[in-house]
Amino acid sequence: MPSSQEQASGIDSKEGRVKGITEWFIMVVGCNPFQEEMEACARRLFDLGFHSVELIELVCVKGEGIGFVWTKKAHKALVAAALPA
Repeated sequence: MPSSQEQASGIDSKEGRVKGITEWFIMVVGCNPFQEEMEACARRLFDLGFHSVELIELVCVKGEGIGFVWTKKAHKALVAAALPA
């Protein structure tokens, strides 16, 4: 259950969650990626049921990355490297 502070800040809203995933993508990809591309990936993941970075890290397998065909090859490699063992 989200705290009242999380609810007030919008962290538990769809947009708040997409923002969190987008920020994670930007951090993982690095090298000043295009915000729009990172947000588009985050939205697709959210729409597929990945509602948090924690869930992405839990479900996706290190070495395989996120494996979705719509993700750029370099981004897949960077995400795969960032996933926990």
